[in-house]
Amino acid sequence: MQAIVGRRGGPVPYWSAARSLEEMDKTGIATSMLSIVQPGVWLSNDEEGRRLARECNDFGARMVRDQPRRYGLFAALPLGDVAGRLSELTYAFDTLKADGIGLTTSFGNKWLGDPVFWPVLEELNRRKAVIYTHPTQSDCCRNLVTDVMPSTVEWATDTTRTIASLVFTGTAAKFPDIRWIFRMAVAPHPS
Repeated sequence: MQAIVGRRGGPVPYWSAARSLEEMDKTGIATSMLSIVQPGVWLSNDEEGRRLARECNDFGARMVRDQPRRYGLFAALPLGDVAGRLSELTYAFDTLKADGIGLTTSFGNKWLGDPVFWPVLEELNRRKAVIYTHPTQSDCCRNLVTDVMPSTVEWATDTTRTIASLVFTGTAAKFPDIRWIFRMAVAPHPS
């Protein structure tokens, strides 16, 4: 986490496995899904993104092994790296036994229905996989409303954009065996 958030200039939140379990117990949460979807592992350098995805996924898998009834894993993929994403997907499912994959709702100015993601979606469909999505702020829409956090407006809107891209590009119909989890309530939507 420090490698990801620190690189992007944000404060590194305090987190530990012990604290996570303590908070889960305190709030009555039996099982928690681990993911590093936001801020993600897709960096400008493909090799670094691959390394970071592997490191995060291995760490999550160790936590699941140590506490199998308390944790599950939505593995990270280096989305900007075509070869890396398929390789890490195979490793995550076949070696680590991940429960699913975690993706942001967009990458750059591409939403999940974009054909650039079809090779990954084809493999996830074949595996009847779960995709957990976490909203983000796409490149097109940064700082449109000044003094408003992206999570206030853009996250729900970006979720809407990715769902629309899945439906209107035919991607959802093309890959019907993927099970989707959309984290945010959808904002504006076509009628």
